[in-house]
Amino acid sequence: MLCLTSQERKALIFLCGLVLLGFALRLSFREKLSGLAVPVRSAEKGREFTVNINTAGINELVRIPGIGTVTAQRIISYRQLNGRFNKAEDLIEVKGIGPSKLQSIKKYISSK
Repeated sequence: MLCLTSQERKALIFLCGLVLLGFALRLSFREKLSGLAVPVRSAEKGREFTVNINTAGINELVRIPGIGTVTAQRIISYRQLNGRFNKAEDLIEVKGIGPSKLQSIKKYISSK
């Protein structure tokens, strides 16, 4: 058996408590973050592609240059609240997409 002084026992208990707290926090954050998909941008340079803004999920939308996860989520939320986009220009109604952004992403999107 270990011969520890009272002060050493208290320090050991404190350190064990910190380790347990660290594991609990890590587990808690892991569960919260497990539902969040962090999309990875693929190198699409030189390859033409289009994304259907009426059916695309967040992972497809972030492939569009200039569209990040926040804007992609706004597109999806807008679509859920207001229905399908009839044409690419309807994206102008989404917060974060102005005329210049719309012009730069137009070649990557379809609404059919």
